[in-house]
Amino acid sequence: MNMKILQLAHGTVFPEYISAYSLRVHSLIKKHDKKIVAIGGPVLKNFRSGETIQYRAVLLMIYSFIKRNRSFEIYLSKGKFISKKIISEIKREIENSDIIIYEGPWLYPLTEGFTKNKMIIYDAHNVEYELRKNNIFREETYKIEKSLVENSSVIFSFTENDAEKIKKLYSRNNVIVLRHIMDLPEYSWEGYNSRDIVFIGSIYSENIKALEKIGEFAENLKNFNFHIIGNLNRYPGRVKRKNIIYHGLLNEREKDRIMKESFLALNPVTGGSGRNFKMVDYIFHGLPVLTTEIGARGFDDETRSLFYIENIDYFVERINEIDKNREELKDRSRKLYIQAKKIFENEYVDVDALIEKIYQEYLKTR
Repeated sequence: MNMKILQLAHGTVFPEYISAYSLRVHSLIKKHDKKIVAIGGPVLKNFRSGETIQYRAVLLMIYSFIKRNRSFEIYLSKGKFISKKIISEIKREIENSDIIIYEGPWLYPLTEGFTKNKMIIYDAHNVEYELRKNNIFREETYKIEKSLVENSSVIFSFTENDAEKIKKLYSRNNVIVLRHIMDLPEYSWEGYNSRDIVFIGSIYSENIKALEKIGEFAENLKNFNFHIIGNLNRYPGRVKRKNIIYHGLLNEREKDRIMKESFLALNPVTGGSGRNFKMVDYIFHGLPVLTTEIGARGFDDETRSLFYIENIDYFVERINEIDKNREELKDRSRKLYIQAKKIFENEYVDVDALIEKIYQEYLKTR
């Protein structure tokens, strides 16, 4: 079936490996005719690259930075500082599409009036309402997310836990758990004698907090090198230590090399929703992981048993303990990769075929 699919995203989605969010957006559809349109992120001009259109929102970014309170998404939903020309161009893209996938709810209020006779899918990277406890925009977030959920033919959720929250919050049952899965590389871990520790993260509030903690770890663990992959190198308040190496955005080959040569990966996050894609990346490389309980969310007991799970206040002590038991590291690495194979086999979904099936059912109801 020939279907034209439009994915509407917020933030930066180019290059595709800039963040886990961007990777999900780009990897979701593989076979059908698709186009990706994104607004926001630290881009200074509009540009197109292949199937991707990236619009700038410089004034909105500055305004939301001043206002704080995670206000960017809310002001984006209102079209604040977004030119009429951009909105008209998005409208035209919607008119030329059969299916609209919202990668987060924030562009829905801005474009809802253009989506008549279009099948809508909500790819829920998080339960946004749950993420905004004690936030002044929480009730407004609820209204935005609720409206999109109620008008979607299907909602994709990253974890069973998030799926249940969506069902309970918005009284909808058309939720499918569709985890973020990646291709499984060949086993190549070589970190047995390494002093390198790796963390993957983009500029996002929970990753920024994690980076601050890594700064503390690095201060107390000067005999280890901490490799930071992702655009946190562009964060103005980033921690600077001699043993913290910022690599910025890397292509897959360079990222794989660093992960292969590290003895441990970190996930010191203290908040968030959904399953961290960085954790999937670590596991699929057979890389042992030290994480918090929150960082381990979304994995079954068998997988969780292979992580080092610790209170963030005791990460320094745990890293030293792990360092002294290298034989256990080797054993965990092998077991993690075997588990990665199971995860891939159990979680891989042909999303293109799934969407085509849902679209055929949608056409019967029109």
